[in-house]
Amino acid sequence: MKKTFFFTILTFLLFTCPNVVIASDFQVKKKKTVLNKLVISDYMYKNDEFEDDEEYQAMLLNNPNDSVVLIGTYNLSFLYNEYGDLYRINTTSTDSPIYTELTLSQQKRIEKVKAVEGADTKVETVMTYTNNFLQQIDSREIDSATELILHYEYNNKQLPSIIKGEEKKDNEYVNRLEVLLEYNTTDELTSIKSKGHKFNLSYDKARNPHAGLSYFYTHEIQPILGILHYTNYIQKHNITRIEDSDEITTITYTYNQDNLPTKALVKTKLKRYDSYSDSFLQYEYFYKEIEIVE
Repeated sequence: MKKTFFFTILTFLLFTCPNVVIASDFQVKKKKTVLNKLVISDYMYKNDEFEDDEEYQAMLLNNPNDSVVLIGTYNLSFLYNEYGDLYRINTTSTDSPIYTELTLSQQKRIEKVKAVEGADTKVETVMTYTNNFLQQIDSREIDSATELILHYEYNNKQLPSIIKGEEKKDNEYVNRLEVLLEYNTTDELTSIKSKGHKFNLSYDKARNPHAGLSYFYTHEIQPILGILHYTNYIQKHNITRIEDSDEITTITYTYNQDNLPTKALVKTKLKRYDSYSDSFLQYEYFYKEIEIVE
């Protein structure tokens, strides 16, 4: 049976604990609204073809809706340090729990990242900077002896424009990657091109939950955005549409009085068949106010 998995390329780009920075006597405290929790529910439309499948029948028993079946739910909780920087993401789901931790420097740069599943470290990542710009990410997947190295180049606005990747397993190259990034006049990412495949992005005018961070982080449905993690690109608004030659993904939001998303419905239409996929996602966003120092 078809299942949708939230973690794909982002497995290589996940996260270790923050360094302690002593606040000076001149720093002041202020309130900041941050994303506290994200609940991602994976659904599929009911299909008689699966009526004899035991796993499908078990899903039906736990499903209160007449037209869709809940496949699984992911809960992400976000932890921030005293400066309002994200330093840990806890993920729970129907599978093993995962937590990711970021090590921050005193300049609020991400220096190391660790992804842990259960009690085992799965991915370790080290960042290299030149003149405060991220130049290289080196991620090692512990279990499979796989290594992914990403190299970053910047345009005249000092935004990432070319990302080159080398994936190795047992010290043998198994994949090479080159991603080209384009932005509009307001410095918002509008297209991603890799191996002849181009994704075009559209946005709303509402606030992105992570726009207040000093580095890029996203939980968006398009996993290729993960290659921008921890760069200086800041996504100000929320993606509403992702289109390539094969499909169109639309994200429809509900907003609160602070112009932040509270719910999002993610659906994908297959161009070839002029029909929607048999599965879709729903996001629910939860916020809290924290006190930070500046």
